[in-house]
Amino acid sequence: NNPSLRVIKKNCFNGRSLQNGQAFSKLVIETLPDCVTTIEDYAFMYTAIVDSPFSPTSKCTFIGHQAFAECTSLKEVFIPKDATFVTDLSNYGDSNQKSGFFFNCQSLERVTFHEDAQVKVLPTYMFASCSSLKTIKIPNSVTTIGYGAFAGCSSLQEFRGKFASEDGRCLIIDGAL
Repeated sequence: NNPSLRVIKKNCFNGRSLQNGQAFSKLVIETLPDCVTTIEDYAFMYTAIVDSPFSPTSKCTFIGHQAFAECTSLKEVFIPKDATFVTDLSNYGDSNQKSGFFFNCQSLERVTFHEDAQVKVLPTYMFASCSSLKTIKIPNSVTTIGYGAFAGCSSLQEFRGKFASEDGRCLIIDGAL
């Protein structure tokens, strides 16, 4: 645990940015140090992280574009209290690849936000293709849910919290189901 570690740089552990693509396939991270405040774009993309990289006391305030996308072994994510996500995606090229912070995390079953979460936006495709995601509680701080945020979440059975219908089976956005 290095208290001076503040930033995980772009592509730092991205399995596909390396020549053989396999160097981080067995990367084990129990929990990132609480002192990490920034995780840049694609930092852990294509790695085999299993447990949430954040603790309830995490000081992380920024999670970059596709930071954990394609982490197909990731089973659980805790979103820190002050976490924010990239929402201006105009510099990211192809519109089909513009978001998806946890895109295609096929083993992801549970997402928990800090009880005092300040996140305002769940960006476009944030949890798209997380086919094992079963339940999510959307914090009261959220004001916007991006297009396709839960697209392809074929196991999703219950929404709780803000935007949830009374029976918890769907989201109500701008008065529509």
